[in-house]
Amino acid sequence: MASPIDDGSDKHLDQAANLTDTSTASALLETCQPITHAEITEKLKDSGKVRSVILEAQDDSKQPKYAVFLLTNWRKGYCVLHVYWPARARLFRDLDRLLVLLRFEYGFTGTIALKRASDVSEGKRHWRVTL
Repeated sequence: MASPIDDGSDKHLDQAANLTDTSTASALLETCQPITHAEITEKLKDSGKVRSVILEAQDDSKQPKYAVFLLTNWRKGYCVLHVYWPARARLFRDLDRLLVLLRFEYGFTGTIALKRASDVSEGKRHWRVTL
């Protein structure tokens, strides 16, 4: 039985994949709206929901840093998790801690897509991970 968050369709993932078709990895970070942890926790208290999550590995090393792209019900399109000051993308080194943040603090129980920033091609390049 599919949860209301994960309806089985890839339309939100297709939106993020389309952003990477004609741009570079750094341009993807620049094209998405920034969103801060404080805004997310505030909106979640006011019955907001995180509808989809994409984690993007910023390099192909054994220990990449991950950027977090969130699709929420109070904003249009994907937003990149940002640090408030100085304004820049918040990158995570530890995938376990990142999953704790997404699952327990943001209450996201759906499927998490993992992709590499270096995959900029015509097809979808992500892995769907259900934990």
